[in-house]
Order: sequence, then C-alpha cells, then structure tokens
Amino acid sequence: MDDDTKKWEVETRSADGRTARFTANVVVTAVGFLDRPSIPAIAGLDDFAGPMFHTAQWDHDLDLSASG
Repeated sequence: MDDDTKKWEVETRSADGRTARFTANVVVTAVGFLDRPSIPAIAGLDDFAGPMFHTAQWDHDLDLSASG
C-alpha cells in the first residue's frame, strides 16, 4: 500500500517468467485452498443418477439449458 496515494502496487509474474506492475484501489487475492474439492458425506449420494461434479471440477460439456 502506498500511503501517499492510498493505492496498492502489485507486481505479478506469469508462468513464463514475465512480470507486470499494476496500481489498484482494491486487491482481492484468489489463491488458496478453495479449489480443492471437498465432497460432503450426504446420505444417498452414491445412488444419485444425475450429473454431479464439484464446482472446482466444472463439467463444461454438460448442457445446462432448459431444453437440454
């Protein structure tokens, strides 16, 4: 945080090693453990016949339209 401008200065590095600098009013980190699926123990889950997946493993081929 830059105390004079009251803005965040962020430096990022991509997988290929390139870096970039950004200035922002707000920084939201979106890294961490929430991408690891945790399937709750729900009675009858093994008997469910419909499509089922965790949002961290989204099935992009599933047709979610009403006519699908």
